[in-house]
Amino acid sequence: MIKYLRVFVSFFCVINYSHANTWSSSSISYLYGWDHRTPSDSSKKLDYSTYTFQNSSSWLYGDSFFFTDISNSESKSTASYTEWAPRLSSSKILNKEYNSWLKDILFATQFNWPTGSPRVELYGVGFDFIIPNFTFFQIN
Repeated sequence: MIKYLRVFVSFFCVINYSHANTWSSSSISYLYGWDHRTPSDSSKKLDYSTYTFQNSSSWLYGDSFFFTDISNSESKSTASYTEWAPRLSSSKILNKEYNSWLKDILFATQFNWPTGSPRVELYGVGFDFIIPNFTFFQIN
């Protein structure tokens, strides 16, 4: 089920933002480390690798950040972790400008899919601020 959900989310991100995005940035990275201690046995050390895909974009009604990590160790165990954080922008939806220090008020969500654990859904309010010498400053 999780595999199908990740495929759907990935497909949704690509299709949804490919035609209506204002900007988008994606990256793929590979990390490798050695001598990682396992939580269950601190004397045991393993080599560990992680593949990460991430995308951040702005679209017609808000913005979005998505990443997925796929990790494996020399013990042949594979784990994955995915987060998707779409936000709906009140300034874009209502075509409204705020004041000189508040850029936007957003409906912020985040969905986390860890391997072997329940899915987590977070909902709240986000704020984009205009602060000198910062490219962006956001709080969710």
